Amino acid sequence: MSCCFYEWPELVQLYRDADIVVIILVENKFAAGIQVMHEALACRRPVTITRTQGMSQYLETPGM
Repeated sequence: MSCCFYEWPELVQLYRDADIVVIILVENKFAAGIQVMHEALACRRPVTITRTQGMSQYLETPGM
């Protein structure tokens, strides 16, 4: 785990090398984490994310 600035090619490689991307959020009313989720999914990585009020509309399964 790391916390620093990465140039775009390095960040994409980190996503590609990851087995899973975990996005841990505190409760909020905003779609915090949506960009990370989209980037990870674009790199075909499985994503686990905290269900918050702000993310709930993005995480709902149709028909549920």
